[in-house]
Order: sequence, then C-alpha cells, then structure tokens
Amino acid sequence: MFEHQNDGPVLVSSYLDRMLEHLKKPSSGVLAVVFGSWETIVGPELARHCRPVAVDSNSVIVETDEPVWADELKWHSKVLLERIEEMSGNSQLTELVVRVGCHGSAGKSPTTYGLLKKVNSRVWG
Repeated sequence: MFEHQNDGPVLVSSYLDRMLEHLKKPSSGVLAVVFGSWETIVGPELARHCRPVAVDSNSVIVETDEPVWADELKWHSKVLLERIEEMSGNSQLTELVVRVGCHGSAGKSPTTYGLLKKVNSRVWG
C-alpha cells in the first residue's frame, strides 16, 4: 500500500493523507483545522468549556464540561460545521456529536444565564 521507491529518508507526513484516506478518515488538513483552530471555530469563551476529542469519517466528537454548553454546541452545530468547511476547504464533516464529560481544561466559572447570554452575543453576533 505504501511503497517506497528510493533509499533516502521519507517524511511520515508524506504518507499521512494516504493512510487517512485508506482508513476512511478526514484529511490531515481537516484534522489540523478541527484540533488546531478549535478556539477560532467556537470562540474563546466556548472553547474554555469544550474541546474536540475525535474525528470520525463524517463526525466531530466534542466533549464539554456541562450540559448547558452541550446544548449550545448542538444548537449551533450547523454554523460550526460550516466554519470547519470554510477553514479546511472540505465538506466531509457533516455531524457534530456532543457528549458531556470531564473536559480537562474547563474552568470552574458558574453557568448562569448572564454568562451564556454574553457568550451568545460574542460568538453568534
């Protein structure tokens, strides 16, 4: 599957997209956008409460620290997926799967209507 034609060293990255395609996973560019630009995609406030944990063939799996943030992500999943598509140039990801867990970098700030309203105005205009 991954034949090497010469005797010199080869960068692993040269085979990465071929391997991902074989595994029916999104390209390295899509993965770089999802994991490397998460704060840009969701905004800094929301990024403190959630993070992508996996990317499947067509899904981004996101973990959040509280149910209210999971609801926020679900309500705006279409916009978030559109942002990922715009940034990566790839429309392969069509579903945002959200689960509530123990998001390690989540702050201890209280979840209040006022805070959520503030986030909505910053993230969604």
